[in-house]
Amino acid sequence: HINLGKHMKIRYAPLAVACAWAMTVAATAQAAPITYTFGGTLDSVDAALSPLAAGDTFTGTLSIESTAPNVGDPGFPDTGVYSAGYSMNVTVHGYTYFSSDGEVSVHHGGIYSDSFAAVNKFGVYGVGTPPTGPSLGLFQPSGFALLFSSNSSNLFSSTALPSNLALSSFDEPSVFLMAFRDANSQDFAGGQGTLTSFTQVTAAPVPEASTSAMLALGLGALAFVRRRQAS
Repeated sequence: HINLGKHMKIRYAPLAVACAWAMTVAATAQAAPITYTFGGTLDSVDAALSPLAAGDTFTGTLSIESTAPNVGDPGFPDTGVYSAGYSMNVTVHGYTYFSSDGEVSVHHGGIYSDSFAAVNKFGVYGVGTPPTGPSLGLFQPSGFALLFSSNSSNLFSSTALPSNLALSSFDEPSVFLMAFRDANSQDFAGGQGTLTSFTQVTAAPVPEASTSAMLALGLGALAFVRRRQAS
């Protein structure tokens, strides 16, 4: 006498394990952007950037992928650099500017205090894509940055991308910088402001397309195994 039920269970055991693995991967491999909203007041602005003026308020958002890999230079182990999912938009004096070509850097260790920065690459390095948005006279937007610094070298535990940041965590005033470049003379003009708010907005994790397919595969395989075991 052959116990068919026993052999069926043994035969489909690997498939059951596989579908369980697929469902586990689907449950954990999710895109999770970290988004912050911020606001503040311009302290100083070059006259060439009229109608912007000191005293103008600004608002914006900053986003970065929570699972972004560290693409920093291995020769500078005290600084982590993250660019995947980067985007920043700023609205000031009714004008809105947007950049998706930038990076977030986290400094921890060494002889310097801990710091956090989010910058548009074009404005800092002169490479990549400048922000989009209206020109101010002959000056076109070239870069925006958020800078946070601390007197402590123990604010962060590593150079990993922080999952949460609060304005109150930093000792030094957090600063917003913007730069515009004259398309004809290549002269620069800019402004500087102080952040008065910086708040994390936690978005619900969204399954990626491949993750959704993996979940469907796992559920389907599990249902198949159960039907065969029942028969």
